[in-house]
Amino acid sequence: MATIYGTNGADTLVGTEGDDTIFGNGPGAAPDWEHRDVGDLIHGGDGNDSINGWFGRDTVYGGEGNDTIQQIAGGSFIDGGPGNDYIYAPGYQTAVTPDWSGDNTVYGGDGNDTIAGYSLVDGGAGDDVLRGDLRGGTVIGGAGNDTLGSASDYNSYYPSATFDYSGASTDYAYTAGHWGATSFNWIDSVTDTRPGSPDGHDTILQPAGFHFSDGSFSSEALLALPCYLRGTRILTSSGEVPVEALRAGDLVVTCLGRGARLKPVLWLGHRHLDLRRHPQPRLCHPIRIRAGALADGVPGRDLLVSPSHALCLEGHLVRAEDLVNGATITQERREEVAYFHIELAAHDILLAEGTPAESWLDQGNRAHFSNAPVAALRPDLAAGGADGFCLPFLDAAACAALAQRLAARAEALGWRRALPDIHLLADGRRLAPEHTAPGHRRFRLPPAVRALHLRCPVEASRGRDPGCADGRLLGLALSRIELSGPEGACSIAADDVRLARGFHAAERRGQRCWRWTDGCGELSAIVPAGGGLLDLHFFGICDGWLPPAEATAGARAVA
Repeated sequence: MATIYGTNGADTLVGTEGDDTIFGNGPGAAPDWEHRDVGDLIHGGDGNDSINGWFGRDTVYGGEGNDTIQQIAGGSFIDGGPGNDYIYAPGYQTAVTPDWSGDNTVYGGDGNDTIAGYSLVDGGAGDDVLRGDLRGGTVIGGAGNDTLGSASDYNSYYPSATFDYSGASTDYAYTAGHWGATSFNWIDSVTDTRPGSPDGHDTILQPAGFHFSDGSFSSEALLALPCYLRGTRILTSSGEVPVEALRAGDLVVTCLGRGARLKPVLWLGHRHLDLRRHPQPRLCHPIRIRAGALADGVPGRDLLVSPSHALCLEGHLVRAEDLVNGATITQERREEVAYFHIELAAHDILLAEGTPAESWLDQGNRAHFSNAPVAALRPDLAAGGADGFCLPFLDAAACAALAQRLAARAEALGWRRALPDIHLLADGRRLAPEHTAPGHRRFRLPPAVRALHLRCPVEASRGRDPGCADGRLLGLALSRIELSGPEGACSIAADDVRLARGFHAAERRGQRCWRWTDGCGELSAIVPAGGGLLDLHFFGICDGWLPPAEATAGARAVA
């Protein structure tokens, strides 16, 4: 048990295994609005902790236990972790003016949580009470029997609707009357998440942006949109036009051969995302498909789309992220992105940079675009097959075989497999390993590092294993981390709760435990203040690649 104080600057505060009390500011300090944009990294560790981040733009992990977390300022990321947590995160931006749109992101994790927050609130597993913001916010119930409501009034709630699905939960939706929102007008249709995703869970969309589901809900479907990156050229009746320049009524070229080849744009959706604050940025970092990666002249130049965007290959739809090979098809880390999508009268295939790729299909996620109408429109699922898609999705085995053929094509184009590039980013500065061995890298950390990330190549899981159907992007399979330095030595297991962002769930086989990264695992919560050595132990890693010019130069040097 400990009481830990920060300063008005940017601190890294880590609790003990007991019941800790952690303050982002010093003892007795008044709220420092001058430094409200400076963020702390706070990790409560095990135990029932009280964490008061208060007024900075902080990153807060509660860890295990029944934690109480209070975060007044907006722009923060909060993960309660396992346990029955209480999280209060209204999102005030200044001393006197609340920013009701907010940009806090709050995850409850497992357990029966109570959360009052703005922007994005995800209860996770358990029977949760969730209060979010009606003005553009999103509330996700997750698994369990949840109560969802508006954060506009923290004192009064009025039942609006009760839904009892075939799943293992009954969800209740509440709305407050203090700011004029006295009822919900629910859309009475249930739509599945996109085919090809790990699970086909059901989702209800409410026009104000609230979402909840049955007991097997996956939040990823709500955080990932199929889109084109700004600058992508779409073939129209007037030639290739940047997607952001399209307008309703413009005629675009379609290539399914159904009806007229030229079809009018009905609507152009767009959204700007700050991925530095996104709860799961891997779902939105764009996929780059290099020119000629799919076939000769396809794409005609590099095509950038969101991970869940579907291409039309071999007569089927296939998501871009399922084709990532680390060479000709890669995922790019960006701080922010601007995405656009094109709606036609029915789901169809466009030509983007000369590549057959899908138009947008309304599956109840229209409200996730910045320019969406006030009420999300009812999706028309009769335009294509039973699910509204113009073509079926490629099954897992066929998708894996296609990914492997495209990797072989990369080698035919001159790419060569190489030792994977595993490195750290310490406050944005690249750190190369000072010792390299199979399954082991040793790094020397400078003191006072605040942000630490483990970077490595990634590849689609289906490309690695034809029998794999989970669709993840895999980087490195971590088994443990060993730290040594002025503060002593310790070992961090793969299932340590401080390894969260950028890591997939821990996996076990007998006594063996490992955890895959998604190519950018965050280690900020374990970095020693005084620096020292970090030994990284792993037993799985995706191949690195050398582009044609470097591969040719290397071959000449060996000769």
